[in-house]
Amino acid sequence: MSCSQCKNLQKKEKKPGKVMGAKYFCKKKKKYVNGANPECPKFSKSYARTNDEKNEIYLDGKNFYDDDTNIGAYLVILIILIILAIIVNIFH
Repeated sequence: MSCSQCKNLQKKEKKPGKVMGAKYFCKKKKKYVNGANPECPKFSKSYARTNDEKNEIYLDGKNFYDDDTNIGAYLVILIILIILAIIVNIFH
């Protein structure tokens, strides 16, 4: 089971990721958690939540992505690594 099925997860207290997905507030842990996480020792199954709601929370957690770094920064790092690899191969 996953956090998405726990009644301690507050569906109304949603923290969207900067790119996609979301985390939800757990009233037992007192922090935002990923709905796709495996159940914790404080897990208590929610019988009131529908399967659609559970799936939405799970997918929000599975798709959670909070990194808003510009793609250009990753491209620069990649180019630097390629140059370093070429230099190391030349002097080896």
